[in-house]
Amino acid sequence: MTPNPDSPKFIRHEIPDNASVRALRLREDYNLLRANMEACVWHHITSDCLRLYYNTNDGRVRITVGFTDKNKHSHTFSKLSYRGKRLQCEYEFEGGVDAPVVSFRSYAEWLMLQLWQYEIDAELCKCDRGLVISADLDTAYDVMSKMLDIVTNNIKPIDWFLSKEPVWQFYRTYYDLCKMLPLLQAEASRGRWKDVTPENFRLVRNVDCALICLDYTDNRNYTMQFRLGMTKTGFAVERTDKFMDMFYHFENHAPNDELRAYFDKENREFSNIANIMLEISFSWKALLFHSDDGFYINTYRKNAFQKYCLMLDWIIPFKNRYEATELYIAPELLETKKRLEASLSTDLEISKEQEPDLIFTHGHFIETPIDEDSSDECPF
Repeated sequence: MTPNPDSPKFIRHEIPDNASVRALRLREDYNLLRANMEACVWHHITSDCLRLYYNTNDGRVRITVGFTDKNKHSHTFSKLSYRGKRLQCEYEFEGGVDAPVVSFRSYAEWLMLQLWQYEIDAELCKCDRGLVISADLDTAYDVMSKMLDIVTNNIKPIDWFLSKEPVWQFYRTYYDLCKMLPLLQAEASRGRWKDVTPENFRLVRNVDCALICLDYTDNRNYTMQFRLGMTKTGFAVERTDKFMDMFYHFENHAPNDELRAYFDKENREFSNIANIMLEISFSWKALLFHSDDGFYINTYRKNAFQKYCLMLDWIIPFKNRYEATELYIAPELLETKKRLEASLSTDLEISKEQEPDLIFTHGHFIETPIDEDSSDECPF
């Protein structure tokens, strides 16, 4: 007969020394959690709140931390291992409010937005009362520790739960971007844009935005950001159901003032020409906002994919053809010239004769692994 892997007879509350390397790593995490609890690192939590479950049949491990706060709300944190390399962290909120209300504010949603600020990709589950987070052996402890830090330091009063329900305003935008992302990746795989691969498009979300990003960088001086989505400073941020934005932003992180000024000057010229080019192609069902150092386009959501592709059709070839208006001469070279002139008692001249400098072709598009796991169901 086939054994039931979930049978209680397989469950132990300690991990033996002959367990898998993976299980032994999780035992280290368990011991570290216990040590921190005994040291009173997290308010409300003692070692009595900690539980370990080890399945001798398949080697799965589950570590849970649970406590009840002053409002009699239960908070449960879990770390689970599965077959293969998969690990998952979970959070669950249980409890209610003693008031005649149909619904109340979601603590799990609030926690999700906090975790996003630490680049922890939490997803709502269990009717907005829980979170699920994919992790690995190297990150699972940090994720669980961060959740404990945030929750134990932010127990909300009952009035907080009765206040107006805060809905992350970019849910609809994020869902639509999830559907556009594979379409953009398909266009890239067909070679629509030179040097752009499917991995170069990535989906970014945090409290203030939901965006598809295509970023080009030389790793030293600048990053050119071509983005689609919505931010809190967007033109039609109150109508995320109807509109979407796309924009170009230049991030200058050159190592010295002279080089920053040089790249700012070149980007202004690049942006001025780009604005003129886009004026014609975006005169239909879109608003183009000019800027000295970039551009910003607002369009209807239903046209966003088409317009973003059109923007890239114009801008990426132009980026590849753009010639620097002047040659950058490093201060170190000028100092060397002065020393040589003093030593030789003569005047020297730096030759500027060279092939045109295609200044924005010396880098690469940033790559991000593609997430294959996307749901076809719209929750909104």
